[in-house]
Amino acid sequence: MDYFVLFIVFCACITILLFYHLYFHIRLLFVPENGIEARATPVSIIVVANNEFDNLQSLIPKLLAQDHPQFEIILVDDRSYDETYETYLAISKTNKKLKFLRVDETPETSSAKKFSLTLAIKAAQYENLLFIDADCNPTEQWAYQMSKRFNDKTEIVIGASPYSSKASFLNYLIQFETGMTALNYLSFALAKVPYMSVGRNWGFKRHLFLNNKGHHPHNKLKGGDDDLFLQKVVTNTNYTICIHPDSLVESIPKTDFNDWFEQKQRHYSVSKFYNLTSKFLLSNYLIIHLLSYILFITLLFSQEFRLYSSAIFSFRLLLFWILAAKSFNKLTSKVEWYLIPWFEFLNSIMVITFGLNSLRARKIKWR
Repeated sequence: MDYFVLFIVFCACITILLFYHLYFHIRLLFVPENGIEARATPVSIIVVANNEFDNLQSLIPKLLAQDHPQFEIILVDDRSYDETYETYLAISKTNKKLKFLRVDETPETSSAKKFSLTLAIKAAQYENLLFIDADCNPTEQWAYQMSKRFNDKTEIVIGASPYSSKASFLNYLIQFETGMTALNYLSFALAKVPYMSVGRNWGFKRHLFLNNKGHHPHNKLKGGDDDLFLQKVVTNTNYTICIHPDSLVESIPKTDFNDWFEQKQRHYSVSKFYNLTSKFLLSNYLIIHLLSYILFITLLFSQEFRLYSSAIFSFRLLLFWILAAKSFNKLTSKVEWYLIPWFEFLNSIMVITFGLNSLRARKIKWR
């Protein structure tokens, strides 16, 4: 085996990874958490729910209690057969802040969630829209912190949504994968390469949707109501990110691996529709990252290059360790610092597996 060639390739991989860390990831550390001083803008908060009655019982009171001078809530009941319809139809008749819509049937030209979102957006009273999921836990200041980012130039607000922490191996994986995803899309956005947001915490101006044919041409896709739409309408100047502590929306994580795998499969199923720049940057990072681990392990068997490769690998790992720990803390992703190196390698394998599996998956549910 020609260890010299492997060592050169290994060094090239580490150089590329250092570029990602020092050009993209490090940017998130210098974003002030407190954000900007501005007035909150009127906002329509949109929630789509499919048999989420228990979660809505927690979410809707928190949305109604938002510390915001002018807002409305649009709740879309997507064919639920629980108590959602009776309960929230009655509440909407007595509370003017809550607008209730019911979907009984989804047309063949659209996926269920995209159809529900379209109805809500068309029914919105205000130009600025915020989106949240039924299983989320917003602070009282959430709508205020997100909506005050809107102005004449800023038409899209990209937020973050960590998962609540539980003592289990699966939750540790979810915490790291979520933190790493946020680190990537937020730092890429700061570098003027925005490619996604999370649908459970983001916002955009209503005219962007109406003037750009909504979710077309991806209406039938089960996912992509956030990242594919963002890529369709985003420019280098019409968006911002918001990571104020009160703007972060905590969500309920999966507790079963199969459920989580199905969720991630849905998310990654739309990545094949990303623009070429996003595809290249993301796939390149994942492949190079995994390759660096494989080459490092291989070079440990070389007496000549063992020490050099270990020193180079350790330097790159230490840099990422520091960046990830500080970024995860900023985004309230609860990942123990000593687990970061182990989960970094495991995450690369998982993400590639999710991506490959989603390419051949035929049926993917939106929930």
